[in-house]
Amino acid sequence: MRDGAFEQQLHERLELAEQDKRNAVELAQAQVASQMQKSAVAKDSEIQALKAKLDAGEVARKLAITEALNGVERERDELKNGLRGTAKRSSRKLAPRMHYVDDLNGSSCDRITDDRVWRLPSTQSAARASFLAASNARPSAMTSS
Repeated sequence: MRDGAFEQQLHERLELAEQDKRNAVELAQAQVASQMQKSAVAKDSEIQALKAKLDAGEVARKLAITEALNGVERERDELKNGLRGTAKRSSRKLAPRMHYVDDLNGSSCDRITDDRVWRLPSTQSAARASFLAASNARPSAMTSS
């Protein structure tokens, strides 16, 4: 009976060894799966961090563009307003130098700028002479303003 008991024990030990082998394989597979899952989680986390960094960079870039554009628009508006103010001051300075003189009939108006008569009928030489005399008397008053 030793052969039968020996065969029985051998068979039981082989079954236990086979069971241990299956358990070891299952454990190894579980460990590999766990490690792969951890790796996937780490990679997903890294991807999310990179996406967040990319989004933050995009937001920062848009903010920088907006701030630069606002600065340029502000400067443009200041220059525009300054130009308007300069134009108003210039028109106020030039206004006293612009005169409109009626001719003798009162039917037309002659424009005089910088003490020059641009249009004056030749038939009205007396009026021209009196006007030139009057405008020559004013230049010091006009240039001081």
